[in-house]
Amino acid sequence: MSFKPAPPPPSLQAAGSGVSCYVRQLKAGPVLCFSLNKAVQERAFGGPIAGKHLSVGIGEDEDAGRVRIALDPKGPVGVGKALKHTTMFRIGCWPGIPTTARPTRICEVIEIGEGFVVVRMPFGQPAPGQAAPAKPAAEKPAPAQAAAADPASEFGLRKDPPVERKPSRAAQIAAQAAAMQKAAR
Repeated sequence: MSFKPAPPPPSLQAAGSGVSCYVRQLKAGPVLCFSLNKAVQERAFGGPIAGKHLSVGIGEDEDAGRVRIALDPKGPVGVGKALKHTTMFRIGCWPGIPTTARPTRICEVIEIGEGFVVVRMPFGQPAPGQAAPAKPAAEKPAPAQAAAADPASEFGLRKDPPVERKPSRAAQIAAQAAAMQKAAR
């Protein structure tokens, strides 16, 4: 008999670049959230950056789809702490970035320098200064294209019909009390 070693279990940390982002919908509007792990913080910024400030630049022209994150003591973006020495920060969305909630995606790290890191956005949308390809107005999309354009199907999320919920026990008791009072009159 011959045996070969089994592969190790998959690890998200080993597969990732150390930078990830996602879009969240807040009351004030959509925000783009980034998180940086401990290794990226140490390589780019020399240590943890929680509580410090950043300046974030959006790539244009040949740098479209890239974001430059730089340490800046007077920067407008504050950095918060997250789990396991990870830090996170939020910025506003710009045209070309989805404005509906998106799950976390790993960003490709393009360059790490002293005090900055450049990443490629994982959403595949054009950045400012670069227009999206125009679709002919008269042409209707095929069902497969329409499903791909739907954000829920793009990420494998399903659309469930609304669920009719029963009133809570407290609501049922309140309704019974109101009915008894009405009957007593």
